[in-house]
Amino acid sequence: MKGCLIVKAAKLKVNEIAEDLGETFGSSLVSQRSLNGSIVTVAEITNKLDIWQTAFKYECLGLQTAYGFADVENEAIYIANEKMLQRLEK
Repeated sequence: MKGCLIVKAAKLKVNEIAEDLGETFGSSLVSQRSLNGSIVTVAEITNKLDIWQTAFKYECLGLQTAYGFADVENEAIYIANEKMLQRLEK
């Protein structure tokens, strides 16, 4: 299963957060890119808890996060992106 985590961050923090996410997911990291002040990270996961805990960590730091899970990378990204759009609309 693929898990996608999107973290919305200030442009000055994007690289720092991207590095931290890379270390967090290590060898299970599938892809990572920054887009419009957000870091989009996809990892191969066996347990959704890994994504949830990481999202919670960044939420506690005051950053907005969204996540999605699917068998296919693009679908996981789509689900996470839709959740982020819903959050930003509120």
